[in-house]
Amino acid sequence: MSDRRTLNGLSLLFKILHGQAPDYLRDMFTQISEVSERNTRTYPGNIYLPNEHLSAIHRKSFRYAIPIAWNNLPVDVKESKTLSVFKKKIKTTLLNNYINNP
Repeated sequence: MSDRRTLNGLSLLFKILHGQAPDYLRDMFTQISEVSERNTRTYPGNIYLPNEHLSAIHRKSFRYAIPIAWNNLPVDVKESKTLSVFKKKIKTTLLNNYINNP
């Protein structure tokens, strides 16, 4: 069930970042490339997470947990062109992680 929640959350975040969701959802997230122009080793499409004190409940929220999962994805998955390709790659990634770490 947690993999299913992750898949659905990442699919929604993919839609948000590609302009297929309402603007109020887009305003919840800031990409690193929008915050800093420094050329670092991080992928510019990662989601910026401010250093704040967070409660245990907040760490499980969509606004915090899904961007962490997004930032941990391989770059080829993040650069998918369509939602269907993205979902296939996510399922493969989740399955491989599940098999490697039972």
